[in-house]
Amino acid sequence: MSELNNLIKNMPGFKILIVDDKANMRRTMRNMLRLLGFNSFREADDGDNALQKLRSEKFDFVICDWNMPRMNGLEVLRSVRQDDRFKDIPFMMVTAEVEESTVAESIEADVDGYVIKPLLPTTLETKMIEILTRKLTPSPLETHLQVAEVLLKARSIVAVHQELDKAAQISPRSPKVFFFRGLAFEAQGDLDNAEKAFAAARQFGPKFIRAHEKLAEILEKQGRQSEMVEILKEVVRVSPKNAERQTKLGQALLADGRIQEAKKAFNFAVQLEPDNYERKTAIGEAYLAHGLAQDAENAFKSSIETNPDDVYVYNRLGIAFRRQKKFEEAIQYYLKALSIDPEEENLLYNLARAYLGAQKTEPAVGALKKAIKIEPEFKEARSLLAKIQSR
Repeated sequence: MSELNNLIKNMPGFKILIVDDKANMRRTMRNMLRLLGFNSFREADDGDNALQKLRSEKFDFVICDWNMPRMNGLEVLRSVRQDDRFKDIPFMMVTAEVEESTVAESIEADVDGYVIKPLLPTTLETKMIEILTRKLTPSPLETHLQVAEVLLKARSIVAVHQELDKAAQISPRSPKVFFFRGLAFEAQGDLDNAEKAFAAARQFGPKFIRAHEKLAEILEKQGRQSEMVEILKEVVRVSPKNAERQTKLGQALLADGRIQEAKKAFNFAVQLEPDNYERKTAIGEAYLAHGLAQDAENAFKSSIETNPDDVYVYNRLGIAFRRQKKFEEAIQYYLKALSIDPEEENLLYNLARAYLGAQKTEPAVGALKKAIKIEPEFKEARSLLAKIQSR
């Protein structure tokens, strides 16, 4: 307790946000914190509530449970780190497991520390001291890195390298030093040296996910698709429970011609976020771009089931049907989309093309005339109508 008192000048006013969906766990945490000398708390029973409180009040520390419905602790942490108003707040995660993927995801999202259940007051105290010591009295290495980050945002690249030189003298193998060096080289347009720096960051920090991802980005820019795929596969092995990353891996695998592996990654992404219709749409687009119309159809249908009023997805689904020569199905979905937005000229144009595919010239002409009435300068519609009428 004396060490905490030394770190925190105003213990009674030190405000802690406790986030847990279980009331008994919040109560237990409250009691332990009181034993440590704290008495200023606010509680949130889910992630959304936690973010609302963070946006409306000032807190000095967050203790958040990992496993919560709707928005889990990791999602809360990511939202916190993306908001400049409180991105630097000390954040401690409470978890019931210590799997490699859990640790990797927490580190990746920039957690300050985590504790494993069941939790004892002594464990809580030790971890809080560790976190606050690091936050309130950063090491010379961390100070140089913080300055380098500020300079990088200001695009003072020469000064960034100078600050990183100082950091490297303290810790020659620091993954973060190499990582920021890579960012600086990338900002200069020096992709070769950026690649070397990110590769070194990855070598010295095997679980430093951002270094892996930046290396993959550089390889993609250099057109080295197969190498990029292997890096992304390693990333999802270390930290698999990230739908965005699984989607990106799937897209990269498709571009590399590895269709079955891509499908596996896409399926896992959907399992992780079953209600994310935008992700399903992105997967459908990837399939469509690589000529896999049947798979695109399935992805777009799943997206529509989640969000049945998205006219754009109906249109893309219609295209997937047309590429398979399923013209009647395309017509059916275009008509559904037009019932939502009857003034969308592009839908009418695509409906006309589906009608033509189904050998239904008269309704095709009607759809084109409606499209032209809505948008008189619609060149493609006018051209197609003229072609039909000249037969």
